[in-house]
Amino acid sequence: MPTPAPDPYLMRIAANIVEARKARGMSRQQLADRAEIHHVRLGRIERGIQNFNMATLRRLALGLSIPPAELLLGVDLSLLRESLLDD
Repeated sequence: MPTPAPDPYLMRIAANIVEARKARGMSRQQLADRAEIHHVRLGRIERGIQNFNMATLRRLALGLSIPPAELLLGVDLSLLRESLLDD
């Protein structure tokens, strides 16, 4: 079975998480501890291969001490809405 193409929305959010974490000098383990998620799951999220919900986005933002919206920077939400309507 072929590997599905990476989701561009997850990849953009993942890049924002990594950038914010590194800008704060945090390790993956430190963010996982602060966000109360398993470090392996965080690694999958940061690689854009783990889907997650808004509660997890909120916990990550809290762990990074930033507003959740900052993790959505660069994501074209209008296209996301259109793709959801197409399904």
